[in-house]
Amino acid sequence: MAGALVAGLRRGSPRLPRPSRAKVTVAAVPQVTLFTKPGCTLCDKAVAQLKETTQPFELSTVNIEAPGNESWKSRYWCDIPVFHINGAFWAKHRLDAEDVEASLSAAHAGTFAARDGEPDSRQQAAECGDDCNCGGECCEGH
Repeated sequence: MAGALVAGLRRGSPRLPRPSRAKVTVAAVPQVTLFTKPGCTLCDKAVAQLKETTQPFELSTVNIEAPGNESWKSRYWCDIPVFHINGAFWAKHRLDAEDVEASLSAAHAGTFAARDGEPDSRQQAAECGDDCNCGGECCEGH
């Protein structure tokens, strides 16, 4: 009898099903992008608030004054710091501890959606002009 069982498993015979391998889904760590420029003290304060969270995240920065970032500069020059989560607008100017926790938790769960109020200073930059050198004073009150 034992020979019959072995013969049944030889080449050309149907194979026994393999145990299923459960796929483990690991949620991606939220990607936070900070749009900043050198000497931005508000940016430093916002990053300090961000780093107090218990939620995991990866932080990258975009220097809006660096060559190649002219598009970001024209949008955000008047409103830094500006934050995105996974490429979607999240916040500007300041971060609130409760919102940081909730937003990163939502991003981890895949439910974070872009917020309203994304700044866009392109129109104002056009009115101010490229040679203004106002240091951001043209946007006072915005």
